[in-house]
Amino acid sequence: CSARHAGGLMLAACCRRLSPALVTAHQGSPVTASGLRAEVGAIAFDAARLGALAPARAFGSAARRVPRATRGDPRALLAPFRRHLRVSSAAAAWKRTPEGYVRVPRDAEAEAARRNRGGARASARGHPPFDSEAPSSSRVKNKNATMGVDAKTPSFDVGRSKNTHFDSGAKKKGGKETLQKKGVGSRAFVQVLALGTDVDDTSPSVLLFTDSQRIAFNVGEGFQRFAVEHGINIRRLNRICLTSVSARTTGGLTGMLLTMADGVTEHHEDEPELKIHGPPRTERLMAAVDTLVGGRGVRTVVNTFPVAGAGGGAPTVMDDCVTLTPVVVRPRRRNDSLSTDKTGPLGVGEAKNASSLRESIGAPPAKRAKLVLDAKTSFSAYAVDAADAESVCYHGRLADMPGKFDASKADALGVPRGAVRGKLVRGEDVLLEDGRLIRSSDVVAEKRRGFSFVVADVPTLAHLEDIADPDSDAHKRFDEVCGVHLGPDERSPLAVVVHLAPAAVATSAAYTRWMETCFAFQTNTSDATKTPAFDQPRHLMVHSEATGSACVFRSAAAVNARLHAVDASVFPEPRNAASANADAQARALADAAAREAETSKSPLTHPGCNLSRFTLVPLDAAGLDTSPVPRALVARKVREDLDVNSAVARFLPREPEKEQKTETGDVPACLRALKPGDVELVFLGTGSSMPAKYRNVSGLFLDSKSKGGVLIDCGEGSFGQLCRLYGPDAAREKVRNLRCAWISHIHADHHVGLPTILIERRKAILSEKGNNAIVPPLLVVGPAPLRRFLNAFSQVEPLDFEFVDCRNATREKWDAHQSRQNDDDKNAQVGDAETFPLDPRLVSAAASLGLRRIVSVPVVHCAQSFALVLEAEPPDGCDGAEPGWKAVYSGDTRPCASLTSAARDATLLIHEATFEDELSEDAVKKKHSTTSEAIATGVDANCYRTILTHFSQRYPKAPVFDGHIGGEDKSEDEPSDADDTTRKARKNVSDRVGVAFDLMRVDFTALPRLPKLMPAIRALFPDPVEDAAPAEDAAAE
Repeated sequence: CSARHAGGLMLAACCRRLSPALVTAHQGSPVTASGLRAEVGAIAFDAARLGALAPARAFGSAARRVPRATRGDPRALLAPFRRHLRVSSAAAAWKRTPEGYVRVPRDAEAEAARRNRGGARASARGHPPFDSEAPSSSRVKNKNATMGVDAKTPSFDVGRSKNTHFDSGAKKKGGKETLQKKGVGSRAFVQVLALGTDVDDTSPSVLLFTDSQRIAFNVGEGFQRFAVEHGINIRRLNRICLTSVSARTTGGLTGMLLTMADGVTEHHEDEPELKIHGPPRTERLMAAVDTLVGGRGVRTVVNTFPVAGAGGGAPTVMDDCVTLTPVVVRPRRRNDSLSTDKTGPLGVGEAKNASSLRESIGAPPAKRAKLVLDAKTSFSAYAVDAADAESVCYHGRLADMPGKFDASKADALGVPRGAVRGKLVRGEDVLLEDGRLIRSSDVVAEKRRGFSFVVADVPTLAHLEDIADPDSDAHKRFDEVCGVHLGPDERSPLAVVVHLAPAAVATSAAYTRWMETCFAFQTNTSDATKTPAFDQPRHLMVHSEATGSACVFRSAAAVNARLHAVDASVFPEPRNAASANADAQARALADAAAREAETSKSPLTHPGCNLSRFTLVPLDAAGLDTSPVPRALVARKVREDLDVNSAVARFLPREPEKEQKTETGDVPACLRALKPGDVELVFLGTGSSMPAKYRNVSGLFLDSKSKGGVLIDCGEGSFGQLCRLYGPDAAREKVRNLRCAWISHIHADHHVGLPTILIERRKAILSEKGNNAIVPPLLVVGPAPLRRFLNAFSQVEPLDFEFVDCRNATREKWDAHQSRQNDDDKNAQVGDAETFPLDPRLVSAAASLGLRRIVSVPVVHCAQSFALVLEAEPPDGCDGAEPGWKAVYSGDTRPCASLTSAARDATLLIHEATFEDELSEDAVKKKHSTTSEAIATGVDANCYRTILTHFSQRYPKAPVFDGHIGGEDKSEDEPSDADDTTRKARKNVSDRVGVAFDLMRVDFTALPRLPKLMPAIRALFPDPVEDAAPAEDAAAE
C-alpha cells in the first residue's frame, strides 16, 4: 500500500482509505491482520467503482512531487493525483454485498440523466463536461480476466500476461452492445473474410459469430478497410486468434487497435478489451504494436500458448460458448536463414549458435536471447521468416446445446408450472410436495453435443509435411483434439474446415492426399443429429484459384472503373474486374451447389468465396450459405451504366489519341526531354486517418523504371495496392528494386505498412538469389521515433533496413555537402550542418535514382514532421544549364513559409488538402490544410502542377470541388459582372491543379494534360458527400 512501491497503480480511492493503521504499517510498525484485511477490501471496492486507471508515468511523477513530510497524510497524497483521474461511463458498475462484489447493469435513462447533470454542473463552473474528456487511456492488461458476472472479487492486475495459454472467457458489457452472457445462443456461424484472395497480398481471415462472441482468426492488412465496406463493427470483437505471427496475418492489428481507441477518445465509448491468442512470439508482436497503441485507451489481454510439446498445450479458450484448442505445426525443413554456414547481415556470428537459436524460438519469451541489432542494418538475431516460423491450426467446439423441455411429459407427471419447471430445465432434480422425485431427464431431452469446426493454416509444404506425418507431434495432437480416439457417439461432429493455405499448397497433390486420409476429416457417423448439413465435414478452400480471384474491395474498384472512362493511362482498369473473373466465381458457386446436392463424394470441398458462411445454429438453417457472397464486379458493365446523355458524356474524350496531344509551348524543358515511362508517380492511398471504403491511407510510389523506385509514406495496405495496380509478380519486382523509403512523420496512417514492404522485399530478393543470399538493407529516411517502431517489429520478422534521420537530410546538410565537393576547403560549413552531418548512404541512394538531392523540409504538423523535395539531375536531352525536374511532397502540414520556399519553381507539388474551405477551423485545430490553402501554396511557389491528396474520409469518393478545380464556377461572393481578369485568373489556377485518386498513375509526360481531365472527373462525382456512409463520416479527421 505504498505510493512509492505500487508502480504508479495507486488510486485516489486508496489514498482516501489509508487509515492510521496502514500508515503505521508503512512506517514499519506492526498492524493487525483483521484491520489490514478490512482496509484492503475497502480499497478494492473503491478501485472497482472508479473503473479507470491514470497512466503510470503520471502517478510516478506526481508521487515524486509530494514532500516527504506530507506522505503520511492521505489528503496530501491525494492532491497530486486529482487532475489525472477520469471516471468512465462504466464506473460504479460493482456493488458491494455480503456475499462479495457483483456487477450491476446501469439503467440507461438514469445514466443519461447523470451525464447531463454532470455536464451542466461542469459547464456552469467554466469547465468542459466531465465526459467530454477521454477516459484514462492506460493500457491495462488483466491477465486473470475474471471480472465477469460470476466473479466474487474483482481482480486488478496490471501488465500483459505472459505464458498464459488458458482463458476462462468471462464476459462483460463493452461498448454499446450487450452480448448474451451464457451459451451459444440462437445463432452461430463461421464466415470467410476472403482478404488476399484477389492479389495474394495478405492472409484471409475467418469470423466466428455467436450471440455472445465475436472471434476473428487473423487480421492481415486491409482488415479494417474490409470491415468498413461490409459493415463489420470491429469494436465488438472479443478475441483475435493468430494462426501465425507474421505480417501477413497481423498487418492490420495496429490500425484496428488505434481505431478502437478512437472510439474511446472521440465518441466517448467504454474502453474496450480485446483478447489476443497466439504462440509465444505474440508477446514480441504486441511489444511492437505498443510503440504506437500503448496508452491509447484499449485494454489488451495476451494469451500465449507454448509451441513445445505434442503440437501444443491446453485449450486457449474455454468458456460457456466455445472451446478453442491450438495445434502448433512446425516446418520440417528450416530454410537457410538458420543455417550454421550462413553469413548474414550480422556476419558469421549471426548464426554462431544456430542450434540454441532454434530451441529459443520455441521457448517462452523470457528465456529467449535479447535483441541484437547491428549498427548499420537493424537486424534482429532471433527474428524468424514466416516460412520458418510455426503455424497454428485451431479446433473449435461449440458448447453443448441444452435439451428441449417436454411440456406434455411434465403435465403428465403433474409438475406445476413456474419455478419448479425452471429448475428442471437447468438440469436440477426437484422434489414435489407429494414426495415424488422428478428427475430432469424425465422431462428434458438429452443435450445435444456442440458442433466442431477447424481453421487450418498450412502456409508451406514444409508445414504440410509435419502435420501429415502420422508420427509427428502435430499430427497426433490434431487427432487428439478432434477426438478421433473417442467413439462415434462421444465425438463432437465436425461440421466445417476452413483452409487458409495458399493456392500453391492447397492445390498440391500432397495437400489433397492429407485431406482425404486425415481421420479427423472422415464422414460423421454419429446419431447426434440427422441434419444432412453435418453428415460429413465441408471443406472451404480460401485461395485465389478456388474463388476466381474476384475483387475484394469492390467499391473502390467501381470508382476506378468509372475513372477509366476519363483516361485509360492515368486511371488503369481495375485488376480482377473482368468478365472472366465473374464467370469463374459463378462457376465455382454453381459447382459448390451441385456438390452439395450430391454429398456422396468425400472430401466435400467448396470455394471459400468472400463472405460465404457455414451456419452451425439453428439446425433448421444449418449448412453452407453463399447468399452473402457479393456479386463479382465487371468494370465494363460499370461504365455501361453511365448515362451517355448526362453531363458526364460532354467531358469524356471522344478521341483519346488527339486528346493526349498537347501544346508544348508552356511545358518545362525538363518534361519535354522525358520519354513516356521514364518517371511515373503512383498514388497508393489518398485518404487520411484510417482506411475507408473508397480510399486507402497515404502512400506514394515514384518509379524511375530502370533506376529503381522511392516509396513516399506507406500506410497500411500499401503493398496490396501495388499488387492491385501492377499484379502480384510485378509488384514484388517493384519492391525488390526499391532504393529508398521516406516517411514524413510518425502518425500511423503514414507508416504502418512499411514493415510489410520490407518483408516482401526480403522475400523477393531471396526468391531470386537463393536463401543463402545476403539481403542488402533498404535505406529508410524518417523521423527519429520511426526507428524504434521498426526495431520493435524486427524482433518478429527480419526487416533488413538501415535508418537515416530526416534531420540529417535537410537543405543545410546538402548545401554543406555540395560545398565541400565544389570547394577545396574541407572545413566549409553551412549553419548547423556539422551537428547532423549528411549521411553518405543518402547521397548514394540519390545517385542510384538519378537525383541530385533528397531533401527533408520541416513543416508545421506534429513533432518531427517533414516535407520531401526530390531534385533530379538534368535529363540527357537537356542543356546543362536547364535544371532537372523537381517534385515536392508536403506530407501533413499547415501552410508554412518553409514549404513554400522549398517548392519554389517545382515541376510538381503534391499537397495535402484534408479539409474543404468551410472547415478551416478544423484544419487549424488539426494542423492540416484546406483545399484553397493547398492551391495557394502551389500558386505562391510558382509550381507548374499541383496535385491534391490526403482527403478526409468524410469525402468518400471525391473531395468537395470548388471553382479552382475542374471548372470556372463563380464564387458566391463574386459579383455577376466580374471582369474578365477575375475569370482568367481563376482559369489560370484551374489549369494547374489536379486531384488524386487511389491507384492513379501519373507519368511525368502526362503532367501537362492532367488538369484537363478535371472537368470530366468533376462530372462523375457531382456531390461528393451524398454517398458518405455513417462509418466513414464518423472516421473523419
